[in-house]
Amino acid sequence: MKPKTPESPSRRRKPTDAVGSAEGITLTPSVALPPEWELPDKDSPRGRIHSAARLLFAEKGLDVTSIRDITEAAHVNSAMVHYYYRSKEELYRRVLGHEILTVFRAIHEQIAPDTSPGELLVTLPTRVMRVVRANPVWAKLLSREISGGAVHLQRVVADLKDAGPLGVRTKAEALYKEAVRRGELRDLPVFYVIQFLLVLGYSGVFFNPFFRVIGGHDPDEERFFNERLRIFDTLIRHSLVPEKKPSPKL
Repeated sequence: MKPKTPESPSRRRKPTDAVGSAEGITLTPSVALPPEWELPDKDSPRGRIHSAARLLFAEKGLDVTSIRDITEAAHVNSAMVHYYYRSKEELYRRVLGHEILTVFRAIHEQIAPDTSPGELLVTLPTRVMRVVRANPVWAKLLSREISGGAVHLQRVVADLKDAGPLGVRTKAEALYKEAVRRGELRDLPVFYVIQFLLVLGYSGVFFNPFFRVIGGHDPDEERFFNERLRIFDTLIRHSLVPEKKPSPKL
């Protein structure tokens, strides 16, 4: 009997070829980040400007924060702000963009290599909730930006193209379709499912002040936060994971 010829490495199916594998289940966009969007060295003048602006924009907002506020906090002159960012508005958009990318990376780091597409999407809201809670500056920036009409956020998303939220949406939709094909999730309109998951994940950013009033407690307090994670996980699974049919009796 003729022995089998070993399959060449280039023809072997690697674990990362599958949608549900270590590479396939990531939400990281497939395209490289444009160089101008790379986070600057925090000790450089540009990095100090970025760090100072990030905190000031979160605490005071874009309109109230002045170039002078930023330069004094960063220990630079105003010419350097214009040199690196051209305008206060462009600096603000860069800060927003970097916060978005930071959140994406933090969520990605939580994902185990053997996570299936369905499990990744079911747990996405609670992953987002944990990351946002650990990054209160981003929560403040996002809340301010959305309440102001999200004009700058729309510009950031468009500028990042597929290296940002648009690329993540493409990945998430592909993962959902794969999860449906595997029978892990119900077959529902994919765009609305992604909206549903994101609304839950970011609910605390917009509704915590209201929840404090009607609930009589701080929803970010450890006990209540963990309870919300648990209940949200239960509700999401009930909504999206199909019931298993009992095996027929022999």
